[in-house]
This record gives sequence, structure tokens and C-alpha cells, in this order.
Amino acid sequence: MRISKKLRLGFLITTASLILSAASTVLADLQDDLCTAAKDYYQARSESGYRPPEASCTDNGNGTYIIHLYEIVDDGNGFSHSSTYAWYEVDSNGTGKDTILGKPVQLVLPGQASGAGIPNIQSMGNMTSPFYGIWCEADKDINEARNCALSWRNMGFPSAQVFLTSEWSNLNPEPWYAVSAGIYSSENDAWYRLSQVQSIYPDAYIKYSGEYLKTGSPSFNPGSVSTVEHAAVTSSHSPFYGIWCEADRDYNEAEKMAQKWRNSGFPSAQVFLTSNWNNLNSDPWYAVSAGVYHSWESAESALYQVQSFYPDAYIKYSGEYK
Repeated sequence: MRISKKLRLGFLITTASLILSAASTVLADLQDDLCTAAKDYYQARSESGYRPPEASCTDNGNGTYIIHLYEIVDDGNGFSHSSTYAWYEVDSNGTGKDTILGKPVQLVLPGQASGAGIPNIQSMGNMTSPFYGIWCEADKDINEARNCALSWRNMGFPSAQVFLTSEWSNLNPEPWYAVSAGIYSSENDAWYRLSQVQSIYPDAYIKYSGEYLKTGSPSFNPGSVSTVEHAAVTSSHSPFYGIWCEADRDYNEAEKMAQKWRNSGFPSAQVFLTSNWNNLNSDPWYAVSAGVYHSWESAESALYQVQSFYPDAYIKYSGEYK
């Protein structure tokens, strides 16, 4: 049976229309997901837990998207204006930057809670395991190196750490305190972040650590950089930032969870009754935080480590003690 040219053309036009319609739906869904993820990102970093009510997402046409977080303020008499909270420019994985603050941003899209789309950062619980580093700076003075690591953390690289090069078989045998902007399980994961690091420090490069050369724990625990501030593991009524992991109605069950975290390398893990704090759940739960931190930055520096055990862990400010 012969099909007329007119019929074939009609079929092709219909097929193309269906493809374009499907593509438009996928794009709209992605933009909705990016807006939701951007609101989540902003809210998690707000001391008051504020969530911007409005968001728009514009496709730049080059694989990146501009997200605007804002609210509409009623000025009365039929007039209003928009109040901006943030502008983010990200790719389809949610990776990009805060265009106002100039800091890197990693939004967590649906399906990424377990780490999809985020570089596989090696757990800091066992720092005798080989890893790939993005090496930036080095110093003979450990305190200077620690200050460099803190600078990188404040610029949006929360897993930046200091390593003594002579303790690793593939690093400089002459002892230097070297700063890596992250700890990665594979070279591909390190490449994922390299361009962001090089935008700040062009000479940054990837190198494998090799095997750890000593037995036992490292002589310098990179996770113990003094700028990671843990509050004392004592009852305190001072506000703090927590990395929240688990919760239970039963205090004894929650305390068992906290002990599990302490045994896993988080010595300041504690249980808090949420209803005692004005920015936590008013419904009483015994919630476990893997640490108690004095600032968002110091909590963020430990977040990836916690998420390697519990991917849904998140940072939240406690608010005042009631």
C-alpha cells in the first residue's frame, strides 16, 4: 500500500509535535524541581528557617538555568514590588553558584538525597584510606595550612582538609601540610569539582594520595582542624547548629542512636528534645544531632561525612532554648 506524501508529511509533523511537547514537559518538570531545590537550599541555610515563597527558573539555552528566589510585597493601593532573596545559576544537576555572593551552590534535586549527582566524597571516618585530592596550597606551618583550609570551606568547599604529604606514598616525601579542596573516591569524582576549584585557584590539580604509610591513626587528623567548632558534650542552653540524623519518641531509643553515632566517630553526637527549642519541631521528639556547631560553616564542613553514613542528614539551627 502506497502512502501519499501528504499523509507522510502529516505523520512527521504530528510526531515532531509530540516530541516537542514531551521535551517541553521534561523542561518544565526540571525547572519546577530546580525551584523547589533552591527554596530547600535557602531555607536550610537561614537561621530563622525562612523559605522564600516565590521562585522562577529561566533556561539560559546553554545547559544552565537562572533561579530567582523572591516574595511579592504588597505596598497598598494596588501597588506591589518584589523582594529578592537569592539568584542562583546552576546546571541540570543543581551545581552552580550564588550570583550575589559568588559562592558555589549544590542544590539537591529529587532522587539526589542518596548522593546522586553529587561527587562521591570519601568518608572522613577512616582517613588512612587512599583518595584523590584536588590540591591547592601547602605550607610548612600547620596553622597556616589550617587557615587555608578554612578559607576554602568558607568559599563553598566544606570538605577541604589538610594532609601531611610525607604520610602518603604518592605525595611529596618532604613534609608539607597540603590543602585539598575535597576528598574523592575516584578521579572522575574529583574532575567533577576541578573547574570550580580552578576558578578560584587556577593552579589546582588532581593527584592520587597513594597508600597511608603509618600504622594506626594519622598523626594529624584532618577532620580535627581547629576551625570545626564542636560545643562541649554537656547540656547547654545556647543556640547551635545541628546535623540532624534520626529521631524517636522514646528517649532510650534515641540515646542508643546517639551512642551508635559516637561509636562511628562522632563523639559529640547528642539527643535533644525538639520542643525545648523554638526553631525545632514543636511536637516533642528526641532528635539526634551528629554534632553541635557554633556556625553554619563548621556544621557544613562535617555534613558530607555524616551523609556518608546517613544520606538524609541535614543542617538546621536550633533557635533559642525555651
